[in-house]
Amino acid sequence: MTSPVTGWIAWPVIILLLVVTLTRFRLLNRTPTDQLINQALSFAAAGMLLREKIVQDVFARYLGPFGDVDLLRQISFGFIVLIVQAIYGMAQLWAAGQRTGVAAAQVDEVPVWRRQWIYYGIGLASGLTVLIAGSPARNAGLLIDQYLGWPAVIAWLAFYAPILLCGALIVRVFSKEICAKDTTRRERLLYALNVVLAGALVIDSVVAPLTTLYEVVTDTPTRDPEMTVKALTFFLATTGATAVVTVPTVAVVMNRRGWDRTGRSIRRLHLLWQDLTDVFPDVRTARAENPARQLHRMIIEIHDALLRLRRFVVPAAQDDIAYVAATHTDEDRRKQLLAGLQIARALEAKLSDLAPHDGGIRLEFFDLRPSEQHLTATSDQLIALADDWPTVRHYIETCKARAQPLAQPAEKGTP
Repeated sequence: MTSPVTGWIAWPVIILLLVVTLTRFRLLNRTPTDQLINQALSFAAAGMLLREKIVQDVFARYLGPFGDVDLLRQISFGFIVLIVQAIYGMAQLWAAGQRTGVAAAQVDEVPVWRRQWIYYGIGLASGLTVLIAGSPARNAGLLIDQYLGWPAVIAWLAFYAPILLCGALIVRVFSKEICAKDTTRRERLLYALNVVLAGALVIDSVVAPLTTLYEVVTDTPTRDPEMTVKALTFFLATTGATAVVTVPTVAVVMNRRGWDRTGRSIRRLHLLWQDLTDVFPDVRTARAENPARQLHRMIIEIHDALLRLRRFVVPAAQDDIAYVAATHTDEDRRKQLLAGLQIARALEAKLSDLAPHDGGIRLEFFDLRPSEQHLTATSDQLIALADDWPTVRHYIETCKARAQPLAQPAEKGTP
């Protein structure tokens, strides 16, 4: 059947589905679970496109008999079954994890895909059965439920059988998760929602073929000859699935592009990290590919560089204190900026090859340890310092520029 959803609603959903699918194939396609999700989305996109009138008209114009509208409508049911088989494969991975305790990402992929191709083979057989049983309806230019008869009973039995098995497996898997002792309340709510949705599919998979059988046996006209309910169910399910997978996909894109909190923190720390590790290059370690690990590495390296710099720290200069007092009224901001100025002065002393000392000067930044319990606090304080660092650098460079003309006459007058 052609989608009953108007194009200005359907096409934005289809375009979003295509964008999300292509993005996931590019960025999230390593584990069997991710690959199955991507395959399910691909089947969903194909099924959605085949139900759109514009696509049907294009196929009818350029593909001849293979672009027959009724044929395309029935092929879309095959894609729905393939979606179900992909979900069934994911549910089997979850069930295997419950039995063995092995996470889905750690399983051997060879037997996983060997089984999955069997599931897809069953799905293709189901779709082919729908096409064969739907031939009389196609020849008459009617939908399956308009033509009805025993071919409709066979078609819907073949179509709903995989859905019934998949729904039953999901109910069993998530029911076990709900009963697990280590399941949180939030997880139980999510699992319960999945059980309800899968249970509804199970009921529909039993009721729909039996209803068709009853209508055929009693010669009762079907209540939905246009198959609007089936079309809306597929559209709403696909829209919901697209919305669900869009959220983690956007998170991955933001992470890869450095637009998430971790990426922003890395960018904010970079100038401070660069200045400190240029002076103490031996604190640098191998670059981490993972952004979270890279942030962790930068925090530790900044911390180590500051520990080495502590011997060059001196009490805040009066000019610096006056500058901070004149530019900030908040006491905490004054302390934070003054600490940054002391660090910048210490860095200048190190670069000028001045002799280190141990004057007992301590800064709050130097007392933290980048362990797990303090990492967040350390990160927040170092980021606050890094945010002030451009201002601190500009102030120090301005002070140096002012001091140079005064130092030159003194040097000339020296005998």
